[in-house]
Amino acid sequence: MTILGVQAFYEENQLKAIILSNQLKIIGESAFSGTKLKEITIPKSVTTIENRVFLNSSNLENIVFEVGSNLSSLGYAIIAGTAITSFKLVNDVNIIDIGAFVGADKLVNIEIIEGSLLYSLGTDGVLFSKDGKTLVAYPNGKTDTSYIVPNTVETIASVVFGYARLASVTLPASLKEIKAYAFVNSHSLQDIIIPDESNLEIIGEFAFCDTGITEFKITSKVHTIGQQAFRNTQLQYIVIPSTVTTIGSQILYDTPNVKVYVDGTGPKPGWDANWYESAEVTNVYYLPNWEYGPDGKPRPK
Repeated sequence: MTILGVQAFYEENQLKAIILSNQLKIIGESAFSGTKLKEITIPKSVTTIENRVFLNSSNLENIVFEVGSNLSSLGYAIIAGTAITSFKLVNDVNIIDIGAFVGADKLVNIEIIEGSLLYSLGTDGVLFSKDGKTLVAYPNGKTDTSYIVPNTVETIASVVFGYARLASVTLPASLKEIKAYAFVNSHSLQDIIIPDESNLEIIGEFAFCDTGITEFKITSKVHTIGQQAFRNTQLQYIVIPSTVTTIGSQILYDTPNVKVYVDGTGPKPGWDANWYESAEVTNVYYLPNWEYGPDGKPRPK
């Protein structure tokens, strides 16, 4: 057998141990989701582990990869809801923008192979690209309440901080892009600290969806905001600078009582017709109908 099919042992809650064929190449989506496995050995023949393979296998503490592993592909949320605290990327498997470890709320450490050509590790177990320019993965099980992104980082990859327990994240001036879903469902997140000299240009779709942020400074080099980027947040106000030429739909959907101040007299051609549409968003102010108050915050005139 070379392929273990989709949901092969899905929610088989009596399954506590298994020996996989040494001919196996692909472990299909959700194959062991919801089982009682405590440990599993992945044969060296396996090249692909698809999405959610061990999702909610809450007893699973360890995945052992045979020496000489041919693993080349990992899917989304493969160990979400397990008891795994440490995971080693046995090969240079490309997981950038994959969200392989999202929802792994016990994971505190990621390891890489010696001499990796793709990755480097921070001293705190955070995974970066080899050149340090892309933040690839932040372990969901870490209990730190704040994190300072290193000043080498230019891109925060998709879902990096998804479901993290952080209350505060400081972004570097070097950062240029926050990719889709980067902070999604980080419910404890309240503060995003951005320097005035920020080089941030792109905020991806759903980037801060379902977070607790109360303020967000869109700095002067931002030109693109993806759809529903600030959906269901606690934002009280937001200022959209004149540099923003592209906005997706409903960027503030389900964000009640937010006031939107636009540095311009109206929307631009590259803004979606429903860019702010939401039943709760009732206050959008264009120039000259708003100003900065003595406290440095915007206010209606």
